[in-house]
Amino acid sequence: MNRRTFLGAGLSLGFASSLAGCATRLAPDGGPESPSTTTRDADSPFPPPPADAPLGYTHVRPDGNRVVDGTGSLPDTDSVDLALDATPEWVVGVPHDDGVLLGVVTAAGAQAITVTDGTATVVDLALDAPPGPPLLVGGSEPAFAPALGSVTTHPVPTIGGWASVTSEGVIRLPGGENAAIDAIPDARIVSAAGRLYVLAARTRDYGHGVLGDDVEAGSVAVLDPTGGVEAELAPPSGVIEGIAPIVADVDGDGRREVVVTASDADRGARLVALSESGPSLEGPAVGTRFRWRHQLAVAPFGPDGETELAVVKTPHIGGTAEFYRAIGGELDLVAARDGYSTHSIGSRNLDNAVAGDLDGDGRVELLVPDDPHRELAGLRRVEGGVDEMWRLSLGGRLTSNLCVVPDSDGVVVAAGRAGALRVWVA
Repeated sequence: MNRRTFLGAGLSLGFASSLAGCATRLAPDGGPESPSTTTRDADSPFPPPPADAPLGYTHVRPDGNRVVDGTGSLPDTDSVDLALDATPEWVVGVPHDDGVLLGVVTAAGAQAITVTDGTATVVDLALDAPPGPPLLVGGSEPAFAPALGSVTTHPVPTIGGWASVTSEGVIRLPGGENAAIDAIPDARIVSAAGRLYVLAARTRDYGHGVLGDDVEAGSVAVLDPTGGVEAELAPPSGVIEGIAPIVADVDGDGRREVVVTASDADRGARLVALSESGPSLEGPAVGTRFRWRHQLAVAPFGPDGETELAVVKTPHIGGTAEFYRAIGGELDLVAARDGYSTHSIGSRNLDNAVAGDLDGDGRVELLVPDDPHRELAGLRRVEGGVDEMWRLSLGGRLTSNLCVVPDSDGVVVAAGRAGALRVWVA
């Protein structure tokens, strides 16, 4: 066994906190009423982080693709339980010095943990946690991103400051006109190649409501860094049931697609890889309304390193891990395995899975919770199916997102349960 020692000591973690105002009013039905396109955020007191500052997203990468670099040695490592003042709701991490810095958000506030040379250091913080999901900014003065805009999401760095979503659906940017795209209030802005992608054109046409509210999106708005709308991508039918797309090359043509889960009342959920330059790719629908698919990661999962899209179908009623591949202009289901769940009804935490070479065998695994949310399973694609290679016990029911961060020795894995954080250094 690869045994490590964990000790307690101290660290301080700073926070910047301020709620931005809004320039729009709500219509009687709760939707937006003529969002302003002239309100500016040029006087924001929060400068952007340094260009080389590491960023800790709950969805791992800025483009929303939950794939971690680095090579681990799971399951051949010990875990440690770190007692906290309250139950972890969110965990994010960044490389820090020669190890990893974790920021843990609970209902009582926030705490910081360092993991360096096999030693974990915990300190209670007498500071307010961000009101929604956190983004951790590393560097010489680590801090959570400022609380700007809607309290159900977080801002992201952009040229000259921060891009944020207001609760009324406006994207606020520094030094330029805002984009009035009717974004959903809990949208996570993702970015790739200097562009911003956000779920827009809010609708209540599909009353499933399992992701925190009954507001879904009709399209993905593609913005330039100044807020100009370059494109609006929409599935052929249905709503987009999620809070963020994945921006990744799904079909291997060297161009990124925008992956979303589209749902409608007749067929339920299906995967769609939207394209700006050609036809979109679609997968099969569940076949029944109010049955969801949770998109997770695009990675070389295939037995010979083929690019595949990993999802969990119906995580609320007995989940199935599924793997899709772009074949003949469609997303074909190529393998599946029952017994896994990546989401709880009503939660805005959609980040309970990570892909990466977590056991050091040169292959990419998908790390997902089991149906009871009490163990993590390492899934590997093999010829003709999916094998479960190993499991990690959580010591209780999972209460946070799943955090995996590369460090100089491998990867650090962290997950919350009631009153504690369990950490593996692999």
